[in-house]
Amino acid sequence: RMLIAAPASPSGAPQLFRIYRMTEPMRGIVTVYAQHVSYDLDGIPCRPFTANSAADAMVALGVACTEEHPFAFETDKDTEAKLNIDRPRSARSVLFGESGSILSTYKGDYEFDNYRVTLKKHRGGDHGYRIRYGVNLIDLEQERNCQDVYSGVFPYWYDEETGECVTLPEGALYVDGDVGYTRVKVMDFGSYFDEKPTADQLRSRCRKYIDDNEIGKVKVSIDLSFAYLKQYEEYKNAPHAQNVVLGDTVHVDFERLGISRSARIARTKYDVLRGEYIDLHVGTIRAKLDSTLVSTGAAVEAASSKANSASKDTAKLAQETQKNSDKISLVVGTDDDDEDYVMKVLSPDRSV
Repeated sequence: RMLIAAPASPSGAPQLFRIYRMTEPMRGIVTVYAQHVSYDLDGIPCRPFTANSAADAMVALGVACTEEHPFAFETDKDTEAKLNIDRPRSARSVLFGESGSILSTYKGDYEFDNYRVTLKKHRGGDHGYRIRYGVNLIDLEQERNCQDVYSGVFPYWYDEETGECVTLPEGALYVDGDVGYTRVKVMDFGSYFDEKPTADQLRSRCRKYIDDNEIGKVKVSIDLSFAYLKQYEEYKNAPHAQNVVLGDTVHVDFERLGISRSARIARTKYDVLRGEYIDLHVGTIRAKLDSTLVSTGAAVEAASSKANSASKDTAKLAQETQKNSDKISLVVGTDDDDEDYVMKVLSPDRSV
């Protein structure tokens, strides 16, 4: 339960990590597992509340917490939409839990700075950083996925108490252009309305859903890793060695696959003692990366599974740190489940 402070990037301020597990195997190396202090929010209950905008929601969350806490909640978003937390939940679940959370309602990127939680319009920036084959590109994989591509949506509203159902006279609404096949998604829009909607209201909400989620487009994603040249002395003044951080947009050029596009830094691993990135991964947000930036509003796993997830991540980091087990090694990386961190500390003399 004690706290460790360590940076998670070359330019970032030290972050607090709370120890939740320690092991002492026979080989004599103590392993300490710690997670970002924001996980404390999972143990802070929150009363039901409503809000009409992102700013109202972040303020209301702080007030609705039933226990004293050191956290501050803020946002730079002015998005207006109704949020209804209709039952007690943990503060962390309200932030980005299941459907109906602040994130799923207002979208955006979360940034955690110790006890300060900020919902941003967009985390990171575009500083023209380029990743090229033969320069700093290490590995790349491109994926095209049509699993979630639909030609249209058949919306409906249903009242379980009365059995009343509202549909559109025309049935389904379709995406612009020709998808190439017919695949219509039947979808309940009950969560978007407090009372029975008119056909026009249902049509408007369905059209917004189609436009916001681009359901008619094949999802193309890139997962790549690249060398962060700025941390090497011989490249510090090179034009392609700018500083980059989690959330920044970079530009990828790989002629062999015909790739020339932009993507965001979605995951990092940082060696605290050496002050160097161990690995940087770039990718458009997809199944295995979307929770890192938490910008799609998709549901994340319940907090009870966090320890198992963290253990898997630190097990991977252990393979890297074992190579230098004669030295104290401290590695911090982003957890694949969200914008938090997993830490591993190794010491041959059993000290931490």
